[in-house]
Amino acid sequence: METKRGVLSIPVVALVALSFALGCSEFIVVGILPEIAGSLAVEITLVGNLVGVFAGVYAVCTPVLALATARVRKFRLLMALCAVFIVGNVAAALAPSYEMLLVARVLAASVSGAACTVSMTFVKDIAAPELRPKVIAVIFAGFSVASVLGVPLGTAITQAAGWHAAFWTISALLVVVTGVLAAVLPRGGGEEEEARDAVPGSKGGAAFLLSQLAVLKEPRTVLNALQILLSMAGLYVYYTYLNPLLVQVVGVPEAALPLALSAYGAMAILSNLSAGVVADRWGQRALPFVYGALAALLLALPFSTAAGPVLGMANCLALAYVTALHNSQVQVLFMEVAEESFPQALNFASSLNPTFYNIGITVGSLVGGTALAGVGGYAWLGPVGAALAAAACGVAALLRIKLAATSTSKERDASPEGARP
Repeated sequence: METKRGVLSIPVVALVALSFALGCSEFIVVGILPEIAGSLAVEITLVGNLVGVFAGVYAVCTPVLALATARVRKFRLLMALCAVFIVGNVAAALAPSYEMLLVARVLAASVSGAACTVSMTFVKDIAAPELRPKVIAVIFAGFSVASVLGVPLGTAITQAAGWHAAFWTISALLVVVTGVLAAVLPRGGGEEEEARDAVPGSKGGAAFLLSQLAVLKEPRTVLNALQILLSMAGLYVYYTYLNPLLVQVVGVPEAALPLALSAYGAMAILSNLSAGVVADRWGQRALPFVYGALAALLLALPFSTAAGPVLGMANCLALAYVTALHNSQVQVLFMEVAEESFPQALNFASSLNPTFYNIGITVGSLVGGTALAGVGGYAWLGPVGAALAAAACGVAALLRIKLAATSTSKERDASPEGARP
């Protein structure tokens, strides 16, 4: 059966819906902290820890599961991960105590990144090569939409029917999405699965594990992971404190804060959608400029906010737009390196983007919290983040040099002269 179709084919839309459901489950707690705290009779800060716990478990479990399940056919694996994710959200909907809710969130977080990773490996089966960057960008946009719509939607449901109902709604959405995915995704073994089974010594656990981890020896993989970590760390130094920055520094009234956050989220969605175009036209060449723009905007933050609310808000919206412009390129590069040299490790390679993304978030939040007392205010976190973003820019430039050298080497090897003994 022919499965390679357009950017808005049914399989692509189904994967976007999965991305949206995964994002809603992750972000929903942010908007209903007081309701959960009041219902379970615990401190709101304790409930707030659920956000950090989810991110931490996500970052740790994503590569571990990618390694542990590398021999499982990807269709079966995605269905199993979706089933566990549904169980985690149902458990959250039924949770009678904070402890049970914590366990439920850990369960959901443990498979969320792996589900995202495996879903990305279907892109090569459902989209033509020239469309893959755009398809990946569209799928990632599901998370941005969830960050914009998921939080207010969860809040509205909670206000109407209680926070348990919000998790029941997500569970129902996941059941429907999983059913659609089961109907439209290809089930046959992919090229990477056949290559995986052909790896010498793959029947032995240690040998197979080493064959998976071999992708980490590739300089392109290391540089790609490092630019993701540094850029996200630079962004989250400031983004972690976006709410107080908007109110206390930019001057957004409390009543208008939801509107300001919605505008920020809308720019993030536009950034995701633009990422496919940027990747299609300029590919990896764009990333030094993307990270350079991120560094410049962060560096300008204390000066733009001091100039008034219009310039301050404009700077924040520009930062939101730059946020996701690298998404397609970094994911495509991980997958291309794996397909080229480590086909048995495609799932693991695909997991590296969300893994280092979340590690970057953790690093940025810690750096921002540590720096806050010494920099003189929220806006001055911008220059701190700019230093990390500038480092990402440097790494991206090194990666471009490495990619150019690799391309030249391939062309030389493919030429008649290079093919001679």
